[in-house]
Amino acid sequence: MTRRDYAVLAKRYIFLCFGLALMALGIGFSVKAKLGTSPISSLPYVVSLFSPFTIGQATIAMHCVFIAMQIALLRRRFDPVQLAQLPIGIMFGYMIDAGLWALGWVDCSAYWQLWLLVIAGIVLVGTGVACAVASGAVPLAGEGVVVAVCRVLHVSFPRTKIFFDASLVASARVLRGSTISLVPGLFIAAESASFPMPAPPLMLSSCPFMRDSIELSGAAENMSVRPKRGLDNASAEVVDVAGTIR
Repeated sequence: MTRRDYAVLAKRYIFLCFGLALMALGIGFSVKAKLGTSPISSLPYVVSLFSPFTIGQATIAMHCVFIAMQIALLRRRFDPVQLAQLPIGIMFGYMIDAGLWALGWVDCSAYWQLWLLVIAGIVLVGTGVACAVASGAVPLAGEGVVVAVCRVLHVSFPRTKIFFDASLVASARVLRGSTISLVPGLFIAAESASFPMPAPPLMLSSCPFMRDSIELSGAAENMSVRPKRGLDNASAEVVDVAGTIR
């Protein structure tokens, strides 16, 4: 790799960290609303209610389990590069706790105020996911385990992702023993997760390394982001949104 390649790789991971920070802050808003979190955060949230673990610590533990599942499923086909999901997951967990700490002053009681928090969380998480995907770096372990299942079973990514999220919500439901504080906001967050927000086009187009790795298409007011070559070398598979992992 040349010096320029290292610089591009570093900038991609910086952009990934920016996306993770937005996602962590969005999760913090959702938790503060107490109307439900996104599916991927539902299980850590419930675990934090009856254990000494924080949501961030439970998220780290969950990511470790997901990485172990990938190794068990893929075996020799598991790319060691994907072990980078571990430090990324650890950093993401601490970001979630930091976001909750930063939002400690938020105290809303009116129902419409709580929904404003939910909406803010959805916007932040959606934008963060778009930035993380557009960075072309290693995905979070939650997406990695879905890709692993798709590779082994040769099934479509979208349907597997929906089933995976539903299983997390069901597990949280069993542990919680009640749907209180899980259903309303979680339903909206789950629906919006199917249509992640595109990263701000002006921000992307102003990043030289992003111009090298993505295509910006569409009008300025309706711009979407598509990887030129799917996922880069750091990500093992190319995801065909309309079909299966290939």
